Amino acid sequence: MQISRKLPLAAALLTIISIGASSIVSLSIGSDAVHGQTAEKLMAVADGRRNQLETYLANVEQDLVSITQNTISRSALEGFKFDWGFIGSGAAGVLHSRYIDHNPNPDGEKQLLDSANVDSYDATHKRYHAKFRDIVDAHGYGDLMLIDMSGNVVYSVVKDRDFGVNLRSDAWRDTALASLFETVLAAEDPAASAFSDYQPYGPSQDRPTAFLGRALLNEFGIVGVAVIKMPDANLSGILANTTGLGDTGETVLLNSAGYLLVDSAKTEVNDVLATQLAPELVATVPDRDVVSANYQGYREISADLALARVDFNGANWVVAAVVDEAEASAAVISMRNMILAISLAMLVAALALSTWFSRTLTRPIDQLVGSMRRLADGDTSIDLAETGRKDEIGDMARSVAVFRDAALEKAELERRADEDRSLVEFERQEREEAKAEDARRMQEAVDQLADGLHRLSEGDLSVHLDTPFLASLDRLRIDFNTSVDKLSATLGDVSSNIDSINGDTSELSAAADNLARRTEQQAASLEETSAALDEITATVKNSSARADDASTKVGEAKQSTDKSSKVVAEAVDAMGRIETASGEISNIINVIDEIAFQTNLLALNAGVEAARAGEAGKGFAVVAQEVRELAQRSATAAKDIKDLINKSGEEVTTGVALVRQTGEALGLIASHVSDINEQISSIATAAREQATGLSEINTAVNQMDQVTQQNAAMVEEATAVTHRLNSGTAALDALVRQFTLVPGGANGAIASVRSAQFASPSAVSGSSSSGPARASTPQPQTTGSAVSVSGPDSRPVDSPARNMVNSVVRAFGTGTDAKPTTASDDDWEEF
Repeated sequence: MQISRKLPLAAALLTIISIGASSIVSLSIGSDAVHGQTAEKLMAVADGRRNQLETYLANVEQDLVSITQNTISRSALEGFKFDWGFIGSGAAGVLHSRYIDHNPNPDGEKQLLDSANVDSYDATHKRYHAKFRDIVDAHGYGDLMLIDMSGNVVYSVVKDRDFGVNLRSDAWRDTALASLFETVLAAEDPAASAFSDYQPYGPSQDRPTAFLGRALLNEFGIVGVAVIKMPDANLSGILANTTGLGDTGETVLLNSAGYLLVDSAKTEVNDVLATQLAPELVATVPDRDVVSANYQGYREISADLALARVDFNGANWVVAAVVDEAEASAAVISMRNMILAISLAMLVAALALSTWFSRTLTRPIDQLVGSMRRLADGDTSIDLAETGRKDEIGDMARSVAVFRDAALEKAELERRADEDRSLVEFERQEREEAKAEDARRMQEAVDQLADGLHRLSEGDLSVHLDTPFLASLDRLRIDFNTSVDKLSATLGDVSSNIDSINGDTSELSAAADNLARRTEQQAASLEETSAALDEITATVKNSSARADDASTKVGEAKQSTDKSSKVVAEAVDAMGRIETASGEISNIINVIDEIAFQTNLLALNAGVEAARAGEAGKGFAVVAQEVRELAQRSATAAKDIKDLINKSGEEVTTGVALVRQTGEALGLIASHVSDINEQISSIATAAREQATGLSEINTAVNQMDQVTQQNAAMVEEATAVTHRLNSGTAALDALVRQFTLVPGGANGAIASVRSAQFASPSAVSGSSSSGPARASTPQPQTTGSAVSVSGPDSRPVDSPARNMVNSVVRAFGTGTDAKPTTASDDDWEEF
């Protein structure tokens, strides 16, 4: 073991031995001192309580002496004895009835009744009772009784069940009170007091009771006995003082057998004559000395005791001062813990001091040994700081310095001899090391580049070569990193565009589905309109035929005026049918107005969706614009037709009125046949033109139905294209996701912004009411899967609806074609 360890251990061992021995001695002395102090304290407490008890008991006995020597007591006894004789036999029952059973005061307060006011006994009781009651209350006695020589308890303050009894009767002969009475009467000294120790007493509910008695004397001798029940509460009050005994200490009063005569405040049960404490020690306590001892078992503790005998009328009582040994030894334990703490602190300090002192000795030696080892290994750069010391360590350091200087000189000579020889070899080695370093760095560059290319081939675009290469190869690393960054950025943009296209195609698909549904509804409406127009055409043709018949009949009317009435009636019927046909045409025009309104709304929504689709929706925007223009022209033409039909209805109404007037003026038919023939000819011509116009309307509606069916097919194709576009973008997104892109950056932010710009289909539908979309540049027109772009030379196709309106106008003789007009705000309000 090294000296640096031996010295602290030796110092610690010596410290432990010295401190341990001193601690043990200190603990022994302190423990004995504490135990001695505890015993002395207990003995002092026991002696003090004994003196207090003896003084108090002496006062009690002196009070009894004063009572017995007082003439009032003797006079009271004589009076009670005299009155007792008048009560006769059974006096106990009579007195119990007056002062106990029929006493208006509750139990424990029977002494408050001064007199029963029955006979002379009550008068005597009233005369003395208040004085005796004041004595009992003032001194805390249990009772004060007067007993005559026959053993009759002629008076009692408290009025217990022993009041009025005869102590020599069979029932009371063996009681403690009867024994005390007989002891007083049998005493050699009539002036001596007698004491009856605590024992269960029947009239007091078997509570332990003690009595003190003394004879009442006159000039002739004993006339009776006065007895006091011992004041239990006052005795308990004296012993309840636990000053100087701590939390577990107490003082108790023991009889000759060691039983407690007062209740202990440290227990929950009544200990009087029930708990025993050190009976073997109580029997050995001398008269006036105080003894101390230890007792196991009382209150389930190990108790330190101090016992002192009480001198009172042969009572043979003992006062015991008791304290728990653990509490009494608390000071010893505290002192022990303090000594141990001080010893431990001294041990730690001694170890630290010895370690420091040993280090002051061993540190230079260790340093010198280390220097010698380094010198033995050939290290001549050692620093010998101990050469300046004046002790043995300095001598050793100076000796080592001699060896160091010799080694330095030898090394210098060898260095000079080898310097020239090793110079060439050193340069050659440097060149080889430089070549090896270049080869190693080149290999590292190749390995890093190969690893980066391998990760790039696996789709990892987060690869980055951070370690610089050789100067000649570092450009390759920079170009590689730049290429990967550009590729990552490009794929990031592609991924962002894929997300944007996904949103666009989803919205376009939803819009196309809605357009297809509305186009199908429009086609169904047009089919119903075509069927209605077929019926109208048949009706108009029938009207034309009837007009021709009317013209023939007018010619015949020239020949026969007899048939004119029938011709007029037929004319009236024909005009009614014409009026009905005009009403049906008005209904058809209303249907066309609704179709134009729905088509215009569809065009508005399509324009909005095309604007939202951006570049991908330009062709669809052209279609929407054309549909919108068609709807506006249809609305304008329908309005014109409606006006014409209203005028025609008015004219038909006027014609009917004229025909009726003609029927009423049959006498004038002949003169006006030529005029009627001209009118009917005009009507026939108009009916033919109406039939022709309705045929053209039917043709136009059929053309619109075909166009609508073509639009529905186009929408279905557009929907299929959007679904294929969705599939293509999904496949493209899957291809892009094969690459691991650099997280974060502008690409992700752009994709997030682009994705946030697209609303749900419900939002798109809700925005259609904001107004029509405006297109400032030509938009591509989509037909099926082919896309064409409209240019300056493009012109709209002739509208079938416009041709239909022109035909109707010509049929009604207006002579001008309907011109397309721009829908005004008033037109939309009418819609």
